[in-house]
Amino acid sequence: IINNIQITGTTTFILQGTGTWSTNQTSYNALECNLIINTLGTITISGRVDFNGIFTWQAGTVITTGSTVRIAFGSATTFNTAGMTFNNIIWSVNGTLTLTSNLTLNGTLTTTGNLTFAGAFNVSTANFVDITAGTTITLVAAQTYTVTAANGLNLQGTSGSHVVIKSSSGGSQAILTMSNAVSSYVVYTNATDID
Repeated sequence: IINNIQITGTTTFILQGTGTWSTNQTSYNALECNLIINTLGTITISGRVDFNGIFTWQAGTVITTGSTVRIAFGSATTFNTAGMTFNNIIWSVNGTLTLTSNLTLNGTLTTTGNLTFAGAFNVSTANFVDITAGTTITLVAAQTYTVTAANGLNLQGTSGSHVVIKSSSGGSQAILTMSNAVSSYVVYTNATDID
């Protein structure tokens, strides 16, 4: 798929065979439809691609080296991608990311909007970044969110507008783990029910 225009609708795109998903990054050219990867070949995600919908991995090799999947429009996106590893994901909307499987990144999960996780599944990412003052990150209670890089956690609000990270259920903790932490950079951030 090379989407040089914004694609919306109810069509489900199925990636089969061997090929590349890329986009023209000079403007907003999102794939705002459901997407399934089900191939005996290899799918490469190249550069930055913009997506909103239900993203499902069923079979096949997915190469994500150097790529970024950006969620830039819509308020609800679902990932069912237990068989693949993302490089970077940028969440730049206010809304809900529903997980129907564990989510794994070997790069950076960045949020610039309010991000609410849903679904009883875990997240593992090398880096977790929110440097947008006033945003709120809601983690699912009792689920584990693991940051694997040595300096991978970076949460920065401002003195007048903190970043908030909290559990989805008051009194029930979500688990934020830094598995290889040498240090992290967390300033002007409020954490509620985070273990």
